[in-house]
Amino acid sequence: MSILSQTNHVVFLQPVAGHLVWLETKREEDRLLVVGAGAQPLRNEEADASSPVQASDLLQNLGGAVESAASQLKLGWFTRYEVVFVAPSHRLTARFMDTPACEDDTLRDLVSFEVSEALQIPIEGIAWDYFISSAHGTDPEKHLVWIAARKTFLEQLLSAWPPDVLTPNQITSDFWAFYEYLLSTDPYALAEPAVLVCQDGERAAITVATRRSIYVTRSVPLHRPARFDDTPGLESRGQVLAQEIERTLSYVADRFPPGTIKSMVLCGFDDWPLDPIQETAERNGLRLARLRLPDVASRFEAGEAVLFDSHLALLCMAYSRLTAGIPGPNLLPEEPAGVTWGSFLPEAALPSRKFMTTAGGLLAIFLLLWAGKGMWYRQAVAERLNRGEDLIKRAAQLQREEQGLRQLTRIHVNYPELFLYLAEILPKDILVKSVHFDAKTGMDLVLIGGNNQNTVEIQQKLNESPYFKDVVVERAAFENDKLVFYLKGKLRTAG
Repeated sequence: MSILSQTNHVVFLQPVAGHLVWLETKREEDRLLVVGAGAQPLRNEEADASSPVQASDLLQNLGGAVESAASQLKLGWFTRYEVVFVAPSHRLTARFMDTPACEDDTLRDLVSFEVSEALQIPIEGIAWDYFISSAHGTDPEKHLVWIAARKTFLEQLLSAWPPDVLTPNQITSDFWAFYEYLLSTDPYALAEPAVLVCQDGERAAITVATRRSIYVTRSVPLHRPARFDDTPGLESRGQVLAQEIERTLSYVADRFPPGTIKSMVLCGFDDWPLDPIQETAERNGLRLARLRLPDVASRFEAGEAVLFDSHLALLCMAYSRLTAGIPGPNLLPEEPAGVTWGSFLPEAALPSRKFMTTAGGLLAIFLLLWAGKGMWYRQAVAERLNRGEDLIKRAAQLQREEQGLRQLTRIHVNYPELFLYLAEILPKDILVKSVHFDAKTGMDLVLIGGNNQNTVEIQQKLNESPYFKDVVVERAAFENDKLVFYLKGKLRTAG
């Protein structure tokens, strides 16, 4: 996951309902301040105000809207700040993913495999990142949601951005902001599975989550052509939203059977008639709760800033970031995008950074020379010791294999059929690196190739077979540029 610096002054920008909504926030000790807020029009003047915002509106008018927002910010020459752009959710793909226990580098490789296969394009053409709940816990297996977009979309967006004006440090989505805000402010929130329904202009984001993870998130349109909508207006959009909530519940029925999800939280929709949504909640046995702009704004000192309903998502994001240091996923690469007029002077005002770098380099050279005094002698001794250790390890391995073969003769398992079964269920692109059976009828299986989804399917087939039980994916790793999965389980014996 991309790591951003913990800057206490953050500017948020989000296109919502034909406007570029902006919010300037900062933290001073324990105080959260809204320095400024507003919205600049993105829609062309001749466009129908009731029609959805087109992608061309965003790209054509983004530069002027960003410059107008920048002119209203209260940024000093020495203010260190970051800029977060919240991309339209319908331009992003988000999926839930379970992974085995693995190192952070291996985790990113696993996710990149899944992202590339899901979008069916090379990973080099995709901007992506993943998000793990702050309440995930210490479980070595990760339950995460990844977001991705084509890099061409980001390139078009950044090319439309005015040069050296509020250059973004982060491009993200907003579904995780509502989720983390609830976790941060209510110790009992999401203790049971819940549906979060969040307003996003002419669209809504519907998310199913627990404290452990976000499992599903969908961006759905609330505007339908006239032939599907006989009664245009807020009431008809409420009916559309109710239908989409029902559809989402049916999507997650395999993971969350009816009755498992206990509550629904409406984020926004302050001026909407809620009868269709209340009926949907009652029909599915869901407690209905509300998260409104005043609920979140009360945690900030707004001063003279005027907040709109469309600022709700940005306020939730600002709260999570400034209080808990949760930046959320970032579709931009980890390296800095470049020097901007907001960050150049503070860096130049810290000459000790160059001094510390030089001093650190000289100290490292001194330590290397001191440590290298007996390096050649120790290397020669270590090489000979390693050769002896390799011979000892090889002898021990041969002894274990001999013992294993002797033990296998006492276990009532039809091994020819077992190995034929393995050959049948393994895809052609997956190889068996090693398989081992111990005296207690345990099984260790190491597979090379494929991806996480393939391994989950193989695990399920093994547990359903007459030969294996209690098979789990113990861990995953990259070895010699190949993905390797380690499975562990038990044998089903006949006697």
